[in-house]
Amino acid sequence: MQELLKELKEKNIAISLAKSDLRIKFNGEALPDEILRKIRENKEVLISYLRQQDDYGEEKGIYPAASKEDYVLSSSQRRLWVLSQLEGGNVAYNVPGAYELEGELDEDALEASFMELIARHESLRTVFVEREDGEVRSAP
Repeated sequence: MQELLKELKEKNIAISLAKSDLRIKFNGEALPDEILRKIRENKEVLISYLRQQDDYGEEKGIYPAASKEDYVLSSSQRRLWVLSQLEGGNVAYNVPGAYELEGELDEDALEASFMELIARHESLRTVFVEREDGEVRSAP
């Protein structure tokens, strides 16, 4: 079962409990048939394992997605892309802000802080790219 969980993690497929059944989250249209078969064959064991994890109160981490050249858009990303194309680059989802700083500014420290913030949060580095075949993907 550990191999199945490792395989799911590598394929960026999250599995969790929803009351007494499994909840599966993944990017894309459908799960590959082989993965779906393995989940069905191991359903009761997976449910038991996930219940045991909940009973012990182990923290559930957020794991980074497997590194790829580009990724399938989520439904929210797709919606933003379509709206942006229809409205000519609408900035409605940008949240501007301004801060007035007093005293001497250490520009190097400020730049390093922003670079660290960008490095830590993948969404700040993500861009949408349109492939030659017309499919829109997100790229880190």
